[in-house]
Amino acid sequence: LDLNITWFEKPKYRKFRHITFGSFDKNSNLVRINKMLDRADIAFYFINYIVYHEMLHDVCREIIDEDGKRKIHTKEFKKQEKEFAYYRESKEFEKKFLNKRKRYGRS
Repeated sequence: LDLNITWFEKPKYRKFRHITFGSFDKNSNLVRINKMLDRADIAFYFINYIVYHEMLHDVCREIIDEDGKRKIHTKEFKKQEKEFAYYRESKEFEKKFLNKRKRYGRS
């Protein structure tokens, strides 16, 4: 894949709502990773998982179902996502990370 990867920063919110870990812009073939993950206490495999997840958006394009609803994370997408070497560890890390952030009310 011919993609570029960069960091992005989201505005700080007072209360925890949700976190966007990464995004993919198909027009510029750009993967953006949330700058809050650029820390020593973030597992390296989790960063790799986010990049892998965003790269899958280039491989597994979204579909429009019969009801006209856009599906981004298709069955094929989810199947390939689970093929990431550290998928289970990454999902567990994500869960712990989000729980910690919710506990302290940070976004």
